[in-house]
Amino acid sequence: DDSKTARKLVSDALKKMGMRVVEAKDGMEGLQRLNELYDSYKERLTDELKIIISDVEMPQMDGFHFAAKAKEDMRFKSIPIVFNSSISDHFSELRGKEAGGEAYLTKFDASIFYKEVSGIIKSHVKILYNLKLFSLSHDYNYNRESHKIKESNS
Repeated sequence: DDSKTARKLVSDALKKMGMRVVEAKDGMEGLQRLNELYDSYKERLTDELKIIISDVEMPQMDGFHFAAKAKEDMRFKSIPIVFNSSISDHFSELRGKEAGGEAYLTKFDASIFYKEVSGIIKSHVKILYNLKLFSLSHDYNYNRESHKIKESNS
């Protein structure tokens, strides 16, 4: 968000939810921060970065373009994005969904913000957990089958 006041509201709310916050003032800086976080965490990024909250109207790169670019990148594709904007028209909400947003919140309301953000994080953590279990199960079955093949060839 390009507004310090709006960033502080969102940052404070996320910190109250027990999260660490990385801020950016526009979409370009947001992409830079994502790349820096990936450089720090690599494949563990989704364990560390649970959600992205983005404004819509920002200089250099707006939230819709930021979200679309983030969702095009396989490293960031699975990280949920929530738009938090003062723009409250149906068209912007639709554009947010098209850009890859999970939710579009208007006029900061802490109780709605907490409910939406925590619900999205919980559902994504569950999805990632199930994908990891599937991957582990798949690897286990693959290794077990390849071991059987080796034994039968001996």
